Amino acid sequence: MVFIFILTGFILFFFLKRFVYWYHGHGHKEDIEVKCEVRSAEEAKELALLNLLGDAVHNFIDGMIITASLMISLPVGFATTVAVFFHELPQEIGDFGILIYGGLKATRALILNFLSALTAMVGVFLHILFP
Repeated sequence: MVFIFILTGFILFFFLKRFVYWYHGHGHKEDIEVKCEVRSAEEAKELALLNLLGDAVHNFIDGMIITASLMISLPVGFATTVAVFFHELPQEIGDFGILIYGGLKATRALILNFLSALTAMVGVFLHILFP
């Protein structure tokens, strides 16, 4: 039964995306083309800092989700933890690339990315304190 709901969701969002693309993109081909702009160093740095802030909030919520699932049961918590891990792995690699693009050195980017990931622990502790 769950498979049917997931498949239906994928199909509905596929057609929703196609409809929005057709409706919005109809006759505006020049606006849809991907344009790669070179940003100034200041804009790239702002982008990197904004990415860190967004990632910190994201990781905070992930920590709360893992804690909530562990409170339900150990198997549910384990499954959620594995899912979050596999979700975070490519995202953190992408975040690292954004930080490098923002002008940070690799060591500093890794440290800041790690500190951003630690906000998941803050989410865990706050969810335990305030269930």
